[in-house]
Amino acid sequence: MMRERLIELLENAPRIAFSRDESAEIANYLIENGVIVGGGGNGVPGAARPTDMGVRLYLEFRAELDKICVPAIVRTLDFIEHIKHEGQIVGFIGGNSGYIDSLYVMPRHRRKGLAKRAALDWYRKYARPYENVRLHIITDNAPAQAFWRSIFELHKIGGDEVDELYEIIREKEGE
Repeated sequence: MMRERLIELLENAPRIAFSRDESAEIANYLIENGVIVGGGGNGVPGAARPTDMGVRLYLEFRAELDKICVPAIVRTLDFIEHIKHEGQIVGFIGGNSGYIDSLYVMPRHRRKGLAKRAALDWYRKYARPYENVRLHIITDNAPAQAFWRSIFELHKIGGDEVDELYEIIREKEGE
């Protein structure tokens, strides 16, 4: 039921709107990470103005792309399970019997062991009977790299500048 409702919400989502402060924060993040070039128009990275058309167009593009791609990805998942803390849904884990696609915990609920518990529960519930359990990790996401390596022994089997593909060999002892 959760998957169908999530797809419905994503497909019918209104255009995402940001406040002036949020737009400035997003623009600066995009510039700092080399996604767009900001500044005074001379091609030198710097603080972007929230009204810069390039920033707005990029954000609109990403919102439209997410509206199209995310429901298609969600349809490929065999399961999506809630992560709860004190009775409140604070995240989710999704994938299939041989692959973890997504793991997310809201920022204010991180560092409480919730993601670790969800990943280990998933592995123990779904992955044990299968060989070649796989996991993609975004290449530049150092916290995610450290997280997955802290609970599983991983073997890198591929990747590129966007993400790396691993096989989960086993749980680390003591987990």
